[in-house]
Amino acid sequence: MPFMNLPTEIVINIAKSLDDNRDLVMLARTCRSLYDVANPILYARNAKDERQLCTSLGW
Repeated sequence: MPFMNLPTEIVINIAKSLDDNRDLVMLARTCRSLYDVANPILYARNAKDERQLCTSLGW
């Protein structure tokens, strides 16, 4: 089954399981659908940890 045919909830869980924000940024840059999934996760992570603000949202 192609990745983009998975239910959105599963794609969100996969994105949340990525420990490194750089991996999440790379996922977001692959296509608009994945950007829409990954971007809110990045903002939520940065709201919790101010030290990551420049590294994750500077892309």
